[in-house]
Amino acid sequence: MDIDSRFGIYLRLQRDLMEAYVAPVCDHGRIQRLTDELAIARRAVELDGVADEQSSDSTVPGVLN
Repeated sequence: MDIDSRFGIYLRLQRDLMEAYVAPVCDHGRIQRLTDELAIARRAVELDGVADEQSSDSTVPGVLN
């Protein structure tokens, strides 16, 4: 899977997590699952960023920090 696909998954999980937090009924299990999956996705994106030191995103403050 390439970096764009992994980052897309990361963004989708982040959006899903935000939606879970503002849902009328709080589903703690869903929030925990999304939090865990988001952490895994973030690590995958960060590892790709380390492997590809030509990425300009690594110099942008606040990007996956």
